[in-house]
Amino acid sequence: MNISPRDPDNTTPLTPQAFYILLALAQYQNSGYGLIKAVAEDTNGAIQLRAGTIYPLLDRLTRLGYIGALEPKSGSGPHGVVKIYRISPAGLAVLGWEVDRYAAGAKLGQSRLTAHHVQWV
Repeated sequence: MNISPRDPDNTTPLTPQAFYILLALAQYQNSGYGLIKAVAEDTNGAIQLRAGTIYPLLDRLTRLGYIGALEPKSGSGPHGVVKIYRISPAGLAVLGWEVDRYAAGAKLGQSRLTAHHVQWV
């Protein structure tokens, strides 16, 4: 997939689950189980991924070209192997768009709440 960092495609916006998976992979490559733990930690438990959710999502992100899997290694995963995932350049571009989108929304929200004299504690 050929994606320009200034040309979001129709797969954005990402779901919060996909966003936090890409965000975790931007820090370091990880296994599916490791991503479950990383996303829970990054969101203070607000997003709890399960095997039935994360693996179809990892497959989708792989098909979209946003992540890739390294050569499987022997371990405790299904069939005695563990897949380690890493973010791709296209995934970094999409993550950048999403970070900008969230930041713009937060800025707009703060200005509108300030207009109504709502204070963040």
